[in-house]
Amino acid sequence: EVVEVAKTPSIKFEAQDEAGNPINPIDRSLSQDQKADALADLSKENKPILDQYAADIDKELGTTSKTNEKTKDSIISKANRPSLKERQAEHDVEHIRDSFRLKTVVDNIGQMGGVLKKAAAAGFEILKIDDKKLFTPSAWGWRIFPVDMRMPNGQIVEHYMPIREIEDVKKEAHKLYEKWRDKDVSNLSQDDLKSYREDLKKSNELYQGAWN
Repeated sequence: EVVEVAKTPSIKFEAQDEAGNPINPIDRSLSQDQKADALADLSKENKPILDQYAADIDKELGTTSKTNEKTKDSIISKANRPSLKERQAEHDVEHIRDSFRLKTVVDNIGQMGGVLKKAAAAGFEILKIDDKKLFTPSAWGWRIFPVDMRMPNGQIVEHYMPIREIEDVKKEAHKLYEKWRDKDVSNLSQDDLKSYREDLKKSNELYQGAWN
């Protein structure tokens, strides 16, 4: 599928790969390093748009929002993450949906609906609403309400909404997750596997305590 960019109708880009997965409008023949640079250029265009959007949300809803860009190393690392490659063999930089992210910390679930209305009013294309991640936490216990949006220049960005109590324990829990996220758990030694399970248990306890 090929769609036109709303901002500049003369430019077209691929909206999805051969399997129908949404992708970013970057040249897929480039190296991963060059692809990450191309995503950074798109993020630079979108930053003032999303910064203003975040300010508008907070003013109207009383939430706390901020934008964030993944580093080149983080983008390339995620493009090569074993767990993602296992689910989608063709996964590469163009598939990264959170090279630019907007976080909105909410005080309650009801505010999430208000945020979605603001996104629609702003003219962003909603690609995916993954509410399952809020009510069915990850293996590490993290609960989040992520929304994938396509910007006028074609970049896919993530707008994710944690509940404030979850956000308060995330820093401690995320350090545990970061220790293991790029490792192949199936190839861990017995000692490492024991440490992995201990960290997994601790992370779940932190997040579940915040959710309760």
